[in-house]
Amino acid sequence: MNIAEIQAGRRFFLPLICFIFLVLLGGCATTPPAEPEEVRLEEHYFYLNPNEEAFNVFLTKASVSTEVSKAELGAYYFADFLDAVFVARASEKYGYSIVGTGYVPETAREILLGESDKARFVSDDDIVDVFKLDVWWASFFATGEDVYLTKILDYAVGRQWTDEMAEVMGKAQRSFKSRCKWHKLVRNFAEQALGDPAYEDGKRYLRECLY
Repeated sequence: MNIAEIQAGRRFFLPLICFIFLVLLGGCATTPPAEPEEVRLEEHYFYLNPNEEAFNVFLTKASVSTEVSKAELGAYYFADFLDAVFVARASEKYGYSIVGTGYVPETAREILLGESDKARFVSDDDIVDVFKLDVWWASFFATGEDVYLTKILDYAVGRQWTDEMAEVMGKAQRSFKSRCKWHKLVRNFAEQALGDPAYEDGKRYLRECLY
């Protein structure tokens, strides 16, 4: 399956598959609903307590969910691709082994190899569309690294503005603002950005996110 097919599936099939972990930090079990047009990542608090047991549970569940979506729809949900991104990023950062066969583990290994079109879509920041924002969110939830928040915020405040990026900017604004309210690390990042002269033109938006 190529990137065009992944994106087509994202448009026509609203992802029903949530990222679900059995090992969560206390107090994180209750989370708000995600915006309807966005991939459901809000259960993903793995980055607060990364561990191999949770990683393996997720990998197993993601592989099973992929087979269900294939049987029911005859196509992969875009969420399956994001599952693979998550697995690849977590494996890369923490050294967890990616075991098993099927779309999610195989695509995760493909992403780490960095040679395919799908791998380039994930890694090349010159390739940006509304789907890339979801890739960055999946990467953040896997690692907790600010670099992915920077990429998203840059589009949310218009630092990467072009006429062609209007849709990306709109989605970046909605997703960052929503997650700023429910994820402490995102909120802390927004507070730091508010005091950063580099985001002078985005201060009004950042205040809306925070207050």
